[in-house]
Amino acid sequence: MKAIKELNISLNDFNKIKKSKKIIYVTNNENLNDLKKRDKIKIINQETKKSKKVKIYNLYYGKNIEEIEKNIKDNTEYLYQKEISKDDKNELIGIEFKKKKKIIRKILLSIFIVILLFIIVFFIRSIIRNIQSKKIKELIENVKQEETYYVFVEINPSIALEVNQDVIISTSCLNEDCSNIFKDIEIKNKQLNEAIDVLYNTAKTAGIDVSLVNVSSINNKVESIIKEKDYIEFHSIDSFKQAEYLDNVVDTNLGKNKEDYNLKLLDVYKKDSDYNKLYTCNIVNNEIECYITDEFWNNLSKELTPGNIYTVIEYQQQLMRLLDKFNVKYEKTGVEGTDLLDVAVRGIYIGNNYHYITQSSGYNCVSYRKIHLDLYNSDDTLNLKMILLPLNKLDLAHLTYKQEDVILLDDNVTGPDITRIEGCSTSLEIN
Repeated sequence: MKAIKELNISLNDFNKIKKSKKIIYVTNNENLNDLKKRDKIKIINQETKKSKKVKIYNLYYGKNIEEIEKNIKDNTEYLYQKEISKDDKNELIGIEFKKKKKIIRKILLSIFIVILLFIIVFFIRSIIRNIQSKKIKELIENVKQEETYYVFVEINPSIALEVNQDVIISTSCLNEDCSNIFKDIEIKNKQLNEAIDVLYNTAKTAGIDVSLVNVSSINNKVESIIKEKDYIEFHSIDSFKQAEYLDNVVDTNLGKNKEDYNLKLLDVYKKDSDYNKLYTCNIVNNEIECYITDEFWNNLSKELTPGNIYTVIEYQQQLMRLLDKFNVKYEKTGVEGTDLLDVAVRGIYIGNNYHYITQSSGYNCVSYRKIHLDLYNSDDTLNLKMILLPLNKLDLAHLTYKQEDVILLDDNVTGPDITRIEGCSTSLEIN
């Protein structure tokens, strides 16, 4: 093993080299003639007995200082020579010690590698999760081929229709008028749109007032199917209102396959790795309802800071993946305060409108910390009102919500997530 050379230097020289400042230290070549680049040398200060092993970055040789300067070319400002006797005939040596810049470069390279690995892991995890979500989505779509939903048509007569893939599979009257007027019609296996026309025309022929026909369903897709019919008013209902209608059906065989379908679909959801983490489902009034978990809602509501940008983006990616799983249409946006585009959910399409996600520090004397859907109708420009729905109260399976979960903001609203702003006196007009 090669012995480490020693170099006795002044305290001032020792401190300069210790601080890793770029320095070319010129001294006599006595006993140092076999030094090489990248060798280590032990510098010692005899006064303080301090010592330190340092790495040699480069070596320069010359008979005098002028020759050393010529060899080091543009680095003369870093030249630092020991006091050398003019009578000393030994060749001089310039020792350039390893620069701090190299250390910084290594640190920066290490940081870059860590960040790069983080990004790679982030995208690999996203790809794996998207593949898993795609498989679950395919399973869900296969089960949903068996999905049935109810449409309630009220003209007085009133009738309940059971629909699968927009085709009538069974019917049941809701009152006696229906049994009398619709007893001879056959709408089974007809398209929903066509079946409603048959009901309308039959009632009209029987002398019933058909100026307004009410159509209700938990499935908002029905609204787009019948939107061309100007004599119809559509009502989106929840599972509780649906249960009220079903209590009046005459034919008890209506919906006999619904329970089996619900259990099959719930079983698929429970196999999803996101289940119980991002969302959870239950069967309520013979309908599957699925909601974002409170934990995920809390995560989505976290305030963006420089230290959690990637975490916030990850939560938003999870939300997109979840909405895709339920075939929910949504609009993308960027992350405020960054150059990142289309990485967050801006709004969710419910009914015929986009309802935008909002999280405000203050609106008209109230503040709310967690994200909500803004149910305010942008066409209603005459009324100043703010209607919010906590995101974890939206039924993802049907894109419906319960009226008791809706928050109409006014100066008196308080709650665990909505508080009154002290000292604020602005009033809110609500119609």
